[in-house]
Amino acid sequence: MKKTILYLSSLSVAFASTPTWYLAPPPDDTTAFYAAASGGTAKEAKNEALSQIASQLNVSVSSSFYKDASQMTNGDKEYYEKFVKSTVKTETKNIRFNNYQIIKSDSDDGQTYILIKIDKKVFLTENIDKFKELNSKIEALYQELESQPLGKRLGDSKKIIDYIANAKYLIDIISSVDSSALNRSNYWTKYTIYAQEIADLNQNVSFYFDYKGSDYAFVADAFRNVLGKNKIKIANQLEEDPSILVLKIGGNVQIEKNYGNFTVDAKLLFSTYDSTGKTMSTAKKDLKALSTKDYKSAFYNAQEQLEKFLEEDGLFTFIGLY
Repeated sequence: MKKTILYLSSLSVAFASTPTWYLAPPPDDTTAFYAAASGGTAKEAKNEALSQIASQLNVSVSSSFYKDASQMTNGDKEYYEKFVKSTVKTETKNIRFNNYQIIKSDSDDGQTYILIKIDKKVFLTENIDKFKELNSKIEALYQELESQPLGKRLGDSKKIIDYIANAKYLIDIISSVDSSALNRSNYWTKYTIYAQEIADLNQNVSFYFDYKGSDYAFVADAFRNVLGKNKIKIANQLEEDPSILVLKIGGNVQIEKNYGNFTVDAKLLFSTYDSTGKTMSTAKKDLKALSTKDYKSAFYNAQEQLEKFLEEDGLFTFIGLY
């Protein structure tokens, strides 16, 4: 009985030393975000409180994205969901709150407690300014895109797509705080059109393969399959055509048989250049595949590996153009 009383007494002391405003922080209102957190230092507590607010915004933005995705076609929906899983999470970590206020703090028994307030109006102004700057970059690059040489066009296309992803994120961050601050629907529609037009424009590129020796045929076959899936054309002969992209395949491919395993060990080098011979990018990739059946099967497994890398990284990113 004495032990029980002592235990309850200890709990009472523990709760008594924790600030009431920490246990029940004020809810967000129309003017501000609030968050209470604790840590071993004031800096740790502050960072945790800011992280809580960033996480709330992430939930709000992700919910908005998934709501939109439910009304989309399969292709657009796939893009949307991929965006939510990557860009939204990445950008949430990059949210900077430059206007936070520590309105309450306390320390006890090695713990620091902090209550933070963030002015929504200042937060909105900062993010609207960031969005406007980003939107200006998108417009400037997009207007010049079609007239650019192939190499610069592909590079600028990547920049625009990245900018659009970040701009969409900012739009939803802003809209989650004040739905009337921006015309979300108009910007979203415009960026979706831009992304589709860029995809259509880049599909006019034709690839020509330059390699020597049958050992590299599996590499060309992997590229052919991925190009086909992305509806990108393949040139059968090299011509002085500004839309032709030459992919030179080289490196070293070794084949060997050990203990019943047929192995393909490839250290691949890639370079791309236009039809005039101007180098545009270089890249490399090592891969190893084996089969217990024969060399043909080992090469096929190596081809499947390479196709997977191309699809995961993105074709133009893989060869160093993006």
